[in-house]
Amino acid sequence: MDSALYRRIMFGCALVFGTALLYWIQIIMPSSVYTIGLVYVPSRSYHEHFAHKLQALVGLDKRFKIVEFSVAAADQMLVASVCSTALNRKDVDVFVCVGLVCSQTMVNVSKKREGQKPIVFMGVDDPVGLGLVNSLAMPGHNVTGIFTRPCVEGVSPLLLLQLAKPSVKNVLLPYAVVADGNESRANAIRELGLRHGIIVHLLPIDNIAETMLRVSDQISGNDSLIYIEGDLLGSYGAGFGKLCSQHGVTMFASSLDGISNALLSYSIDPARYAASVLALIIKILINHESPGHIPVQEADGTRDFRINTHLSIEQGVSNLDLHLIEKNINGQPIFSAIRNNLIIKSGRE
Repeated sequence: MDSALYRRIMFGCALVFGTALLYWIQIIMPSSVYTIGLVYVPSRSYHEHFAHKLQALVGLDKRFKIVEFSVAAADQMLVASVCSTALNRKDVDVFVCVGLVCSQTMVNVSKKREGQKPIVFMGVDDPVGLGLVNSLAMPGHNVTGIFTRPCVEGVSPLLLLQLAKPSVKNVLLPYAVVADGNESRANAIRELGLRHGIIVHLLPIDNIAETMLRVSDQISGNDSLIYIEGDLLGSYGAGFGKLCSQHGVTMFASSLDGISNALLSYSIDPARYAASVLALIIKILINHESPGHIPVQEADGTRDFRINTHLSIEQGVSNLDLHLIEKNINGQPIFSAIRNNLIIKSGRE
């Protein structure tokens, strides 16, 4: 073999070996391990799906480990207590907060304490309006994250409900009374309903513990029920679905919590955002970038429109026309966002 060729081959082998060794040292056997504090509500499907995916990704990267700060329920006082406990931990290098309540509370508590620990949020739809950041381009303080735009800016759940159930006339829309703009979003759906000949009965709920009782009292006289994407009431999604089946009412779920017991649903799978959150963590901890200078990212807001045919009869749609639904989705521009995201199920999730 020519000596020059031999040297080139040996150099190439050494380069490959060196690269592999560097990867092993940095990723597989790092000199230090960073701790990620995960603040979330395990009882909520959205939180749980995201947490499981993030844990799986972190498990493949030995530079990091996760410490959970779980909240039994999305109650403001409980969340505040958990956030305070989390901030007291000296060994946590960055916090990941899931959902509106966890994110907003952690940021507020951190600001009051003049904390410097980086915070990465996800699962919120208006980080500037919620006061999490100064702006999307320049978040400021010690905070950054990813956000998704609310469902009403894509395909409204009311229009999807009418698509699957053209006879819809009266819709009950319960929503939690909180400071995140739920009332304005509920009113937007009500006004859209008026333009389409659908009466939307708003049911504001200020005591979350009374949710099922209040909905049970008001469900009579309505042929459908919808709740708002990202609403605290989403944790009652499964209960709403069972109640709807008992009354022959069509259930439309706007979160993962309710899809198993809903004829119709339109929701995001948050697991797809775990990689983006981990990438932000790497920027902060490995690349030493300031979170306040990392622009907030708008996540892919693709949602799946699910129809569970198993529930059509018991939830008041005996003449479900899947062929016509697909035809309208493919033919009407307003439904272009779901043309490749229609999922038809014949049984429960």
